[in-house]
Amino acid sequence: MGKILILSCLLSLAICASHKHKWKLCRPDEENKKQCVEDLTQDVMLAFMHGVPEHQLPVLLEPLKIEHASLLHDIKTPPIKFVGEYTNIRMYNLTVCNITKIDFEHHAHEFSYQYHFSNPQIKGFADFNYKDLILDGKNLSCSGQGSWSYDDADVVFGITVKVDHKPHGAVSAQVTDSTLKFLKATLSVNYVSEESPERAEGLNALVKDHAQAIYDGVIQDFAGIYNTAIRNVVNEILSRVPLKL
Repeated sequence: MGKILILSCLLSLAICASHKHKWKLCRPDEENKKQCVEDLTQDVMLAFMHGVPEHQLPVLLEPLKIEHASLLHDIKTPPIKFVGEYTNIRMYNLTVCNITKIDFEHHAHEFSYQYHFSNPQIKGFADFNYKDLILDGKNLSCSGQGSWSYDDADVVFGITVKVDHKPHGAVSAQVTDSTLKFLKATLSVNYVSEESPERAEGLNALVKDHAQAIYDGVIQDFAGIYNTAIRNVVNEILSRVPLKL
C-alpha cells in the first residue's frame, strides 16, 4: 500500500471520510471488508496529514506528544535496574508506515483490527532523569536530553472499537482496548547532560555495547506509553468528527 498515515491506519479500523471529512462506519456486511479498510485508509491520508479544520482538529500524531512517563527499567544483560523519568516526549515519523497485513473482525457493536506494519525509522526526543543507575559499581545516574531511533521497525497494533447506535441513524464510537508490540527494531540512542557529561557518555557507551539487550529490556515499557498516547489520539478524533453508518 506504500506510505500511509498511521493515524489513518488506526481510524480506518472503523471509519472512512467523504470529501468533506464527514466520517461513516464501514458496515459489518461490507462485500469486501479488507478492501474497504485499505481503500478508505488511502482516502483519509491527506486529510489527516493536515488535520480536519472544519472540526477544529489539528494534526495530533506528528509529533506524538507525551508529557510525562515514569518507567522502572529491568535489564537482564548487563544486569541493571533503575527508574527512568521522561518529560516532554516527542515522537516523529509515526505518520509513515507500510502495512504488511491486516486481521479484522466486524460485529454490529464492535470492531476489532490488528495491523502489522513496518517503519524505516521512528525518532524520539525527551528530557530524561535516570535514578539509581549503577553498573559494575559505577554511578551513571544523570539527567539531560536524550534522542533515540527505532530503525527498520516491525510493529503490530491491535485495536477494539465499540460502536453505539443513536437515534436517527447517528452513531458514536470509542476505542475500548488497544495493544502495541514491537516485533523488531534496531535501537540507537544519544544522551547529552550538561551537569554530568561523563555519565552521559557512559550511557552512550553502554547502549552502543549492549544495544540489542537494552532494546529487549526496555522496548515493551515504551510501547505501553506509546500505545496509550495513540489510543487517546484516536478517541479524540472519534469524539469530535461526526459519525454515521
